[in-house]
Amino acid sequence: MRALSYRCLSDSNFGCPTLPPARGGPHTAGMHNFLVLSLFVLGACSAADVTKPPAVRDVRSGEEFDLALGEKVGVDGAKILLTFARVIEDSRCPMNARCIWEGNAKVAIGVEEFSAAPKNTVEVAGLTLELNTSGRFAKRQPFGKYDIALVNVEPDRVAGHAVEKYVVTLRVDARP
Repeated sequence: MRALSYRCLSDSNFGCPTLPPARGGPHTAGMHNFLVLSLFVLGACSAADVTKPPAVRDVRSGEEFDLALGEKVGVDGAKILLTFARVIEDSRCPMNARCIWEGNAKVAIGVEEFSAAPKNTVEVAGLTLELNTSGRFAKRQPFGKYDIALVNVEPDRVAGHAVEKYVVTLRVDARP
């Protein structure tokens, strides 16, 4: 029977692995390590449940709801997930100013759709919609079986003050 030997690449023996001689041949220790590692990886993979979207606040289609910057909600039992991703522009007329047009706030809403696929997997389709407060631009966009509409952006702008915390009001309607 041949024992396995390891060569340490450091100047001291501190931290160098030492294994007892393998029983049953030179490849037994390697096979044992492989099996232990394989079971660990399989256990870790099966522990994650990929058939469900992450737990988030749930809202119903047909109802208006508020969404803070960076917040995520599920619609109708998380058939779709919406995220208020960012404010692209905010040129709305400040409430303490006189303007020749109302201006526009354009926001990016991330949308993900979860659908059950064969073999307990989930297919995710997602994109980012740009929605506007001005009627001159798209206030509503279709996604799958839903229409997603921007109802409002708060707070109102005030001249000389930067907006720190945006909140959007959205409405998601199921299409027939």
